[in-house]
Amino acid sequence: MTAVLTRNTQPGPLVLQPADGNYNDYVVWQGAGDPDGQDVQLVSAEAVQTVPFQRAVARQLLVVEGDDVPAVDPAVQAYLDRQAAIAEAARARAEAELNDKIEHTENRELHGLGCVGPDARGTGTCNTMVSVSGKDKDKIPPLCSQHKHLALHYVAEVVADNDKVDAKPERTRWIRTTMGPREKAPTQ
Repeated sequence: MTAVLTRNTQPGPLVLQPADGNYNDYVVWQGAGDPDGQDVQLVSAEAVQTVPFQRAVARQLLVVEGDDVPAVDPAVQAYLDRQAAIAEAARARAEAELNDKIEHTENRELHGLGCVGPDARGTGTCNTMVSVSGKDKDKIPPLCSQHKHLALHYVAEVVADNDKVDAKPERTRWIRTTMGPREKAPTQ
């Protein structure tokens, strides 16, 4: 048998080292679709007969190209197929566990808004830029670290924004509430 042409199907590099421990006799494939074509390599006839090569082909990590596909004993092929099925099930299980642990949030955007707290003279707003998450933009007043303690003093008011053509029709405006003296209810 002559050398066979094999292709790596995985996104990352793959190294095949024969089981006999000869560290100088190894083949390296680059990831699938490598622009330099290093994902396809020739493998010697001796290396094709090794267990690591047969296992890589059975797990579909490597694909033998062309008509020179080596014949494998049916009992060995059944064993390798069972191993490949177990490996694929373990890979799918690990991927499912990983997907369960990933937090999927719909709204991860951040908005830079000016702080609505009072300025140092008390005549305007602070306007220090504050990062606010998209989901909290209309729920929590944008206050800088100096004015965070005033959060309970602000209420949201939804106002129409008709002066801008491409803007949303409504926006949230934050108004600071104040406490005044008690007023007596009118008597009748």
